[in-house]
Amino acid sequence: RIWTRVHALEAQTISRISCGEAHTVAVTTSGAVYSWGSSEFGQCGHGALHTGVVNHPRSVVLAQLLHGDVAVGVACGARHTLITTRAGALIAFGDNSHGQCGVASAGAMFSTQPSTSSSSETSTGQTAPSSCFLPQRVSALWGEPVEEARAGEHHTVVRTALGDAFAFGLNKHGQCGLGRQAGNIVRLPRLVPLADVCGIACGADHSLFITQAGKLFSCGSNHEGAVLGLGPSMRDNKSVFRPREVELGERGVVACAAGTMHSVVVAADNSVWGWGVSSGGQIDGSTEGSISSPQQIAVGGLEVQDVNAGFWQTVLSRGKPVVARHVAMIDVQRAEKDLAAGVLTGDQIESVFSWPGSIAASFGRGQSAGNDGSPPRSSPCCPLDPQRVEECTKAILNTYDTDTIAAMRTGLGRLVAHVEPAPSDADPAHVGALRVLLAALQNPVLSDYRLGGRLLVRVCTGLLAQSRETLRAFIHSIASYPPDIFAARLVGVCQAFLSAHLEAVGAVDDEVIRVVKVLSMLHAANELGGIIPISKFYNEFVSTRLDLSGDYMHWRQAQAAGASGDHLFSFCRHAFLLTPEAKAAILHLEAAMHMRESVVYDMLMQHAGGAAGEHSRVLVPNKGVAGSDLPALISSPYLVLQVRRDHLLQDALNDIARQPLQNLRKPLRVIFRGEEGVDEGGVQKEFFQLLVQEMLREEYGMFVHDTKTRLLWFDQRSLEEPLMFQLVGIVLGLAIYNGVILDVRFPLVVYRKLLGAQRMTLQDLETVAPDTAEGLRKLLAFDGDVRTAFLVCRIRCNILFSLRHRFRANDTAVERDCPFAISCAFQEHQRCVASMELHCFFARKRALLPDVAAAVAVTRVANAAVLGIFYNMRIYSAAHENIVTGARMFVCVRAQRRKPCTCALEPILSHEFAGNVMKWCSWSSTEGLPSHFISYKLCIL
Repeated sequence: RIWTRVHALEAQTISRISCGEAHTVAVTTSGAVYSWGSSEFGQCGHGALHTGVVNHPRSVVLAQLLHGDVAVGVACGARHTLITTRAGALIAFGDNSHGQCGVASAGAMFSTQPSTSSSSETSTGQTAPSSCFLPQRVSALWGEPVEEARAGEHHTVVRTALGDAFAFGLNKHGQCGLGRQAGNIVRLPRLVPLADVCGIACGADHSLFITQAGKLFSCGSNHEGAVLGLGPSMRDNKSVFRPREVELGERGVVACAAGTMHSVVVAADNSVWGWGVSSGGQIDGSTEGSISSPQQIAVGGLEVQDVNAGFWQTVLSRGKPVVARHVAMIDVQRAEKDLAAGVLTGDQIESVFSWPGSIAASFGRGQSAGNDGSPPRSSPCCPLDPQRVEECTKAILNTYDTDTIAAMRTGLGRLVAHVEPAPSDADPAHVGALRVLLAALQNPVLSDYRLGGRLLVRVCTGLLAQSRETLRAFIHSIASYPPDIFAARLVGVCQAFLSAHLEAVGAVDDEVIRVVKVLSMLHAANELGGIIPISKFYNEFVSTRLDLSGDYMHWRQAQAAGASGDHLFSFCRHAFLLTPEAKAAILHLEAAMHMRESVVYDMLMQHAGGAAGEHSRVLVPNKGVAGSDLPALISSPYLVLQVRRDHLLQDALNDIARQPLQNLRKPLRVIFRGEEGVDEGGVQKEFFQLLVQEMLREEYGMFVHDTKTRLLWFDQRSLEEPLMFQLVGIVLGLAIYNGVILDVRFPLVVYRKLLGAQRMTLQDLETVAPDTAEGLRKLLAFDGDVRTAFLVCRIRCNILFSLRHRFRANDTAVERDCPFAISCAFQEHQRCVASMELHCFFARKRALLPDVAAAVAVTRVANAAVLGIFYNMRIYSAAHENIVTGARMFVCVRAQRRKPCTCALEPILSHEFAGNVMKWCSWSSTEGLPSHFISYKLCIL
């Protein structure tokens, strides 16, 4: 056999070439792709009609997939081919029996050219083509800036410009590096748990990865315990399913190559190292057998900079390795200077903003968390850098050049034109699509309704068409967005479109519904991250100029008719868009409707022959009216309360308690006994103001007023039954139901629980007792050993009884039996809770703490007043024994750093205090709690 010139390619300049088992593919400098050889499985990409042997180079048609893009790289596996493009896309064709083409179904997530392919069934029930005879875009990598692809015998590894690596195909020996749980076949690209990957290589059944730090990782088949270079200790491991570091000392690796069962790398000092099966002398030309650890190869003084490996061969090169840095992108740090100098042209801007890979390369972040071999984080941070998007787009807008700005808008239009729905709502989160769509949504050209309104709708359509997991990742990603960008570029743009479109069209159409749904996701992210005030979501046009009463009626009718989806759309379902005044108007409308319905219902019941069941049930059976009086109460079209001014509270609560529950939904009329006048609204307001003022007085014993927070809280000493708190809640509900506004100030945590919040945090504790929350935060932030630092404490307790008398323990006994003196000061306090301050002080017996200075170190740790609110602070059992046995401290707080809300209290004198903060933070049910603790949860009409 002799070298033969390929005459069919004489007119072409070849930039990349790769060989498979029996086929060859070449890429020219102009981006054309030629292939020849065996095409039994479609590896030449010429279609199902050309599955034999292609004797001469033939052009592979990619125009319908590239959309102006060009091919720049190629990699061939045994029977499949991979093409990388300048825009960071990946195109595959050939054998897909093991998923090595990354095409899981005949359809595609994003617009691609359909191909003729034979199919097989995947484990998820999708139809996976066993061979792709025509090129297909790997849709699962849409939005990932693919820079380099490498093919093993039946698996594929790709590297992105963001330092991420993805693998798919045969994983029988762990060659994809995804772990055993990934299965033997990986149909779709999955993220390899490595960060900052800058080089990759594939052998027949193993893979190599180089990181920016110069470290080398390997995984896959470890045939004869030598292929992966992990040393003699790994000889018994025939397969390694996650990347493990190859020990090369302090040498950094700059290039690597993988043969069938051997590997060769070039270190930063130009030394060459190899390992694996060397039956053909492919490692150093002489040694045969297995080499399990990296062994330096003598190269005769050559300054080797690159290396390639074949089946049984190794080729060293003195030329610099070809580093794949072909993805078109914008250097954000130089964008302003490049625009001014004309280096960054309108055509380049249009290309970058029209290609998803280029957007990702310019503004994206990598997904991998680290190089410890652990799986990628389940809730990644935002995959987009919003500041870079803002800086780049501002630099383009600041040119004030209409052609340059139009180029960005045109590119964005081409980008969103090729976004299509996800094939299944059960698909995993598509981070690449999320990254690109988020960058498109942040583009300032969308803020102009006339020029960018349609683009905004298309972006929202593409976003809403993604899988449920992708939308969930979208919400979590933008929860950490900068407030100014979130308000102006995301919320502000959608709000401006909503107002302008409603004014222009005058009706709610599909475009409005899509934008409102995206606003709903933005609101969910804001609830999660607390980015901007809720008032930023109020839409004045919707709140003041739309017929919200008609919208509400339409919503109720649609609900009654069983409508779903967009047919059930109503602004009442998206109340975050409405101002408080608009919400109040809707609530009054709803209350009026309920009042009318209640009256009609009573008339029908009376006509049917009397009241029964739920209609006649009263709140307190033993306080109900006589059977002869019940029909009169039910037949009345109003809820009538007759009260005396000097017994206002007693009369009001008794009268409410004896009412049938259905009566509470009727219009309210209040009569002050002995006074003339008709209740037209003014009497109601006076009644509620006087009643609530009396009801919330501390002397009444149900609530206390915190002078520091100026808020109300529940009196833990209250002896009232839970029914009384329920009656208070009914009074407040009646006031709201009848349109009376009251000045009742509870902490936000009360309203959060009423809205169904399942878990309390330190932020909620701060609304009740800010000093306690601040003290606990300081304990969590303390760097030292909490037990040692706060081992000895002096407690000053303002409580309602004396420990000294309670336990009959004199000072001498305490000092003798306990090395730590406990001093208690007792005094009566208006508040129900003891104000406890913990102070460190020096023990009298210095021998026990020789390393503590003699000076008293006084440090305020926490104000634990809130603890007594939730649980009665009583010290009953075995307190004297605890003192005698040498309790080291009254309260020891142990901080768990990773869960800042979980602080465990370990009291010695009182076991009743144990876990109060833990119970507060995990408070999600009312089971087993004191009645006064949960009573306000019943305060709902």
